[in-house]
Amino acid sequence: MAASEEFYRIEKLKDAENYQLWKFEISILLKAQELFSVVTGSYVKPEKADELKSWGKKDAAAQKLIITSVERNIIIHIMTCDSAHAMWSKIKLLFEKQDKEQ
Repeated sequence: MAASEEFYRIEKLKDAENYQLWKFEISILLKAQELFSVVTGSYVKPEKADELKSWGKKDAAAQKLIITSVERNIIIHIMTCDSAHAMWSKIKLLFEKQDKEQ
């Protein structure tokens, strides 16, 4: 099954109410596509040109999965992010803070 087919089963992130479920589902999809290490930052952007191409492809794929799994009201918060890790961190900052306040 293609990643895009698997993706359609994930409910888009709307707000704090569905954040935990979205995070669980998207994490599994990212792991299945071998992209989770890019998102978490454990696979950092390399400096060597030959390694940079592979990282760039993974980062772009992870960004695509993230951006297509969130509603427009979330996109405005991550539009300026330059990596999947930055997007992931920003979303965590927005919603994990809200979860703790509730």
